[in-house]
Amino acid sequence: MAARAGVTAGGSAARPFGPRNGQPGRGRRRSILLAGTALAGVFAVLTAEPVLADGGAGGRSGNVNLPGGSGGTGFSGAAGSDGGGGPISSAGSGGGGGGAAGGGAGGSSGQTQNLPGRSGGTTPGQDGLDGVDDTFPSGGGGGAGGANGATVAAPSSITSDVTGQTGGNGGRGGSGGNIGAGGGGGGAGGYGVIVTGTGTISNTATILGGAGGNGGAGGTGAFVSGFGGSGGDGGVGLLATGAATIVNSGTIAGGQGGSSGLSGGNGGGNGQGGLGGVGIVGADLTIVNSGTISGGLAFNGLGARADAITLTGGTNFLTSNGGTLTGGIGITGSLTLLQTTAGGATGSASYANVFSGSGALIVDTDAGKSVTLTGTNTYSGGTTIDAGTLEIGSGGTLGTGAVVDNAALVFNASGALSVANAISGSGTLQQLGSGTTTLTGALSYTGLTTVSAGKLVLGDTTHSVTLPGDATVGSGSTLALANGSLGTGTITTSVGAGLVVGTTAGLTATVGSATVLNGGTTAFQNSGSAGTATLTNTGLVDFADTSTAASAQITNNGSGLLQFRNASTAGSATITTNSGAPGGVLDGAGTIFSGSASGGTSRQIVNAGGLLDITASNAGVTIGSLEGAGLVGIGGKILTVGANDLTTTFSGVIQNLGNQPGSGSLAGGLTKIGTGTLTLSGNSTYTGATTVSGGSLIIDGSIAASSGLVVDAGTLVGGTGALPSATISGTLSPGTGTAIGTLTVAGNLSFVAGSTYRVDVSPASADLTTVTGTATLAGSVSALFQAGTYIARNYVILSAGGGLGGTTFTSLSTTALPAGFVSSLSYTTTDVLLNLTAVLGAGQGLAANPQAVAGALNAYFNGGGALPPAFATVFGLSGAPLGAALTQLSGEPATGAQTAALQSTNSFLGLMLDPFVAGRGGRAVRHAVGGGARLRPGDAGPLHQGAAGPGRRAALDRLGRRLWRALDRRRQCRGREPRSRQPRLGHRGRRRLSPVHRDAARLRPRRR
Repeated sequence: MAARAGVTAGGSAARPFGPRNGQPGRGRRRSILLAGTALAGVFAVLTAEPVLADGGAGGRSGNVNLPGGSGGTGFSGAAGSDGGGGPISSAGSGGGGGGAAGGGAGGSSGQTQNLPGRSGGTTPGQDGLDGVDDTFPSGGGGGAGGANGATVAAPSSITSDVTGQTGGNGGRGGSGGNIGAGGGGGGAGGYGVIVTGTGTISNTATILGGAGGNGGAGGTGAFVSGFGGSGGDGGVGLLATGAATIVNSGTIAGGQGGSSGLSGGNGGGNGQGGLGGVGIVGADLTIVNSGTISGGLAFNGLGARADAITLTGGTNFLTSNGGTLTGGIGITGSLTLLQTTAGGATGSASYANVFSGSGALIVDTDAGKSVTLTGTNTYSGGTTIDAGTLEIGSGGTLGTGAVVDNAALVFNASGALSVANAISGSGTLQQLGSGTTTLTGALSYTGLTTVSAGKLVLGDTTHSVTLPGDATVGSGSTLALANGSLGTGTITTSVGAGLVVGTTAGLTATVGSATVLNGGTTAFQNSGSAGTATLTNTGLVDFADTSTAASAQITNNGSGLLQFRNASTAGSATITTNSGAPGGVLDGAGTIFSGSASGGTSRQIVNAGGLLDITASNAGVTIGSLEGAGLVGIGGKILTVGANDLTTTFSGVIQNLGNQPGSGSLAGGLTKIGTGTLTLSGNSTYTGATTVSGGSLIIDGSIAASSGLVVDAGTLVGGTGALPSATISGTLSPGTGTAIGTLTVAGNLSFVAGSTYRVDVSPASADLTTVTGTATLAGSVSALFQAGTYIARNYVILSAGGGLGGTTFTSLSTTALPAGFVSSLSYTTTDVLLNLTAVLGAGQGLAANPQAVAGALNAYFNGGGALPPAFATVFGLSGAPLGAALTQLSGEPATGAQTAALQSTNSFLGLMLDPFVAGRGGRAVRHAVGGGARLRPGDAGPLHQGAAGPGRRAALDRLGRRLWRALDRRRQCRGREPRSRQPRLGHRGRRRLSPVHRDAARLRPRRR
C-alpha cells in the first residue's frame, strides 16, 4: 500500500549501523511468528506464511460439545473460520478476525435448527453480530481484525506517528432456553508499521500496534450459561520482513490485548484476555536504540507484557545508547549485544530485560565499555564474550548453555547468584558484587579469577568444581571451596582477604596442587584438605573441625601463624616456620596445636626464630619429625616425635612455654617413637619425663632438666650431651655414631636386665659415661673396636661418682676385636674398665722360636708395658703372616744360614784332615781355609791322629773360631760390616739389625 503521511519512502540503501566494524552480517533466514492463543477447548489455527498476527480466539459455546470458531490469521487478512454448528443445541460463537494489512473478517457463529448463525465483522475492525435470544439461541459473531498502520520500504525515515487499527469486538451470545450461547471472539489489532527490504529505517516518531478487540459476553441459560469470547491480540509495533537496520530514537510499541468476554452466568466461564503485541519482530535485524521499544500488555493492560523484541532467526545485533527496552527479548538464531563505536555505541549498556528463546547471546564491546544483564534470562543457546566485558548484575542470570569467555566475565550482584553454566575460553572471571556467587558448572577458562568483593563459591552439594587457573582474593572478599579443588594455579590472598576450603560438611574440598600465597586468612573447615598444595603464609592459616593439611608444603614467614584446632590434623605435611615469625607466647605466631588436633606424621621444621607450640592441646601432640633451631613450647603436655621414621636434628630448645594463668606449674615431656633417629643438640629446659619408645634419641646438648629418662627395650639413647637420671632397658651408647665421646648423666643411672651398654673403642680412647650419682649395672656390654694399632691395655668406659654399689654387667661381647687380644671387664668402686689382654700366637701352632717371641711380647704388654709402635703392628696378624713376623723377630733366619755354613765346613775339614785318607795333611788344610788362615803348631796333631776325646773337641773348637774369623774377613772384603765379637762354635753370630731386630735384641735375656 502507499506510504501514509509522515512516512518518507525511499532514501539511501546504505546501512549506517551494521555489525561490528561495519562488516556485513552473517547469513539470515526466515521464521514464522506464532503469537496466537486459544481458550480451553478452543484451538488457534495458524497456517498462513509469513504469519504476521493472529485473530482473537473463537468464543466458547454454551456447551462444551459445541466449540466456538478459531481466530483468524494471516498477513493477507484471512477471515476467522465459522463457529461450529450443532444439530439441535445452541450454536458456537464465531472467532475474531486476523489483523495485519487489511484486517480479517470475523467468523460467523454456528447454525442451529431454527436460527442461522450470526456473522462476524466483514471489514477491518468491524464488530461481530450479537447472537439471537431464543429457546435455541445463536452465538455471537467474531470481530474483524484491524488493519496495519503503514507499510514502508527500506531505506526510509519515519517521522510521523503511526498506529495500527484496533480489532473489532466479538458479538454477544444469545440467551434463552436451557443453554446460553457463547460470545464471539474479538479481532486482533493491526500492525503499526510493516517494513520491507534490507535498508535502514530511521524512526523518530511513535509507532504503535493496534489494540485487540474485546470478546463478546456469553448468553444466559436455565441450566448452563454461555462462555465469554476471547479478546483479540494486540498488533505488532514494527514488523520487518527483510534484514533491515532499525535506528530508533522514537517509540515503537505493540498494541494491547483485548478484554475477555464475561460468562453469561452459572456453568459458564469468562473468555481469555488477548495477548499484547510485540514491539519489533523480524530476523537478521540490526537495532540501534536510543528511544523506547516496548511490548504491549495483555488483557487490556491488566495482563503480562509481550516481548519488546522478538528475533525469529538469523544473525542479529542490538546496540543500546541509553534507550529503554520494556519487555523481554526473544532470540531464535543469535543476538550480539554490540557496544562498539563501529556499531554506533556511545557507551556501556545495561539490560533488565529477560532474554529468552533457543538462540545464543554474544557480547562484543570496546575496551572500557561493558554490557550488564540484570534480568532472569532463560535463553538456551549459550553465551559468548568475544570482546569487552559482560557483567551479571543483581537479579541477572546467564540463561542456560555453555559460556565461552574470551574477554571478561564479571559477577556484580548484591544478593545470591547461582551460575550452573560451564565456562571456558581465554578470558577472566571476576566477583565484584557484595553478594555471593556460586559456580557449579565445569570451569576451563584460562584467565585470572579475581575476587574483589563479596564471596565466590565453587561447587555445591551435587556439583564438584575445579578452579582452572590463578586467582587473587582482595581485602574484604572471600574465595570459598564447597565441593571440588583449587586446581594447579596460584591463589594469592591479600591482607583482610579470606580463602575458605570445605564450607559444607560431607563434601570433598581440597586445595589440590595449587600454590597459595596467603596474606589474609585461609581457613580449612569440615573435612577440607590442603592436598599437595604449596602454601606460603604471612597471615593466618586455620585448620578446624576434621580438616587436614594432607601432604602439603606449608611455610610460615614473618608474622605468619598456622594453627590446628578441634579434631584437625597436620597429616603428612611438611611445615616450616622461619625466622621472623614472632614467638615466645602462646597463640603468638608460628605453628600452634590446640584441643584434640593431631600432628599426624607431619615434618616440623622450626628454624631459628620460629615457634612450635602445643601448650593448648588437650594432652599432647604427636608429630612425624622435628628439626631446625627454633623454639618448642610444650607446657604440661607430651610432645611425641618420630611418627614418620625420619632421622633429623633439632638444635633449638624444648621448654615449658606458655603456662596459662591458674594452671599451676606445667611440666611437659618428650617421647620418641618410630624407627628413625632424633638428635637434640640444643639445651632444652622442659621438666617432664623423657621416654624413648622407638628408634634412637641422641643427646648432643642437654635434657638434664627433664625429670627422668626411660629407654625402652629395643631402643637406643646416646650422644655427648647431658641426660637426667636414666633407666635403660634398651641400649645406652655414648658418643655420636662411631665417634668417641663422653655422655653425662646428671643423676643416677640404672641398667635393667637385658639392656646393653654399647661403647666404641679406638687405640687411643673409648666411649665414656660419667654419672654424677650412682650406677646400677646389669645387662651386657658391647664393645666395638675401631681399626688401628692398640698399645693400651685398659679403658675406663663408665664412671659413677656415687659408686657402682657392687653391681656388674653380666657379659661382654666384642666386634672387630684386634687379633692377638682378648677382652674383659674389671671394676673399681666407681669405674668400669674394659681390659685388653695380649695372647699373641695362641692357637696358631707356632714353632718354638716364634712362640717364644710371642710369649715375651704378651708378658711385656700384660705386665703393664706400652708396646713400641713397631711391635704393635704384629698384633694385627694371624696365621702364616704372624709366624713369619715372629720368626724374623727371633733372628732365626740369620742363625740358620750360619749354621748351615759351619756344617759344610765341618764336613770339608773332616774329609781333608782325616788321617786315614792318604796324602791329606796340613798343607791341604791351609789351602782350604785360604785368606791367610793358618793353623798354629799343635792344631793339626790331634786331628791328624784321629783321637777321639777332649783333645779332639778342643782342637775342633779352636779351628772353628779360626774359620769364623776367616769368614768374617771374606765378608769384610765384600763390603759387609765386620763382626765385633765372635761367638763360640754353634752360637748365633751378630749382624746388621733392623729396628725391629734391635728391639728384639733388647728384649732378649743375656746369657750369663
